[in-house]
Amino acid sequence: MIIVMRTLVLSIILLLQIAPSVGAKDSLPIFLASDLRVLSADFGRFKVGSGPKDLKGKNISFQKTNKVSATGYSYGWRIRLDTPRKTVHVFEIWDDKNTQPQIGDPVEVVDGYIYHDWDVVTGTTRGKHTVEIFLEKQPVKKLVYFVN
Repeated sequence: MIIVMRTLVLSIILLLQIAPSVGAKDSLPIFLASDLRVLSADFGRFKVGSGPKDLKGKNISFQKTNKVSATGYSYGWRIRLDTPRKTVHVFEIWDDKNTQPQIGDPVEVVDGYIYHDWDVVTGTTRGKHTVEIFLEKQPVKKLVYFVN
């Protein structure tokens, strides 16, 4: 009886460790290919002059946030990868549009990261927005942010 209980407890512990990664869309890391693993994906802001349009790699200034309100910043995402690849194909679906993922545009991997930022234009609808990111036509993460 003790052996059966011990086996049951160990099985439950093992299942709890494995279960979150099985079928959970936003679980990270994500193995997309034998040479491509997504370690993290975050929405945030880049200080003007030190974002991905201005600098590369570790020199980029990024702050995680899901609130778009401050001036002096561009907003977007960064994804940390474990890959020897120099580029990956990125495709985005904005605000749950009924769009099929495409192969996307090649984006350079620098110091293990890829980035995309944009300026919030006056007149952008306030409220909740989403951007779902695909790498090599595979879903990575849906990021939610709020424009104030």
